[in-house]
Amino acid sequence: MRRFIIVMGVLSVFGSAKAECGAVNSEPIDAVLTCAPLSKTLVYKCDVRVIHAKTGFPLCVHGGTIQFDMPSMPMAHHVPKIDLRTDTNGEMKDVEVRLEMYGEWRALVSASGSTVAKRIDFQSRSATPR
Repeated sequence: MRRFIIVMGVLSVFGSAKAECGAVNSEPIDAVLTCAPLSKTLVYKCDVRVIHAKTGFPLCVHGGTIQFDMPSMPMAHHVPKIDLRTDTNGEMKDVEVRLEMYGEWRALVSASGSTVAKRIDFQSRSATPR
């Protein structure tokens, strides 16, 4: 019985599949966005990774958001804020974005008081970071 408890303790310490990430405590953030078109027109799946701006170390985000707008047409075309969520392993879940038109969009990623802007050129078959 004692061996069983020791083995279970070792497995619980070393068998964890959780992602390693640091907390966002007013740290300067950066974001890596990778978007791909889905089968519906103007709908994209975006993988969002929030990282430390200086070290590049992944940050755990709780309560972060992403919002898209078109810099060339301020206030005319925008997407409401989307909550950034993590799965049970601490990794960011993909977000689904429904755009109003193709072209260059700005993604505003916010987490714990810090915000970073990224530009992405959304086309029918691709989405390219700028």
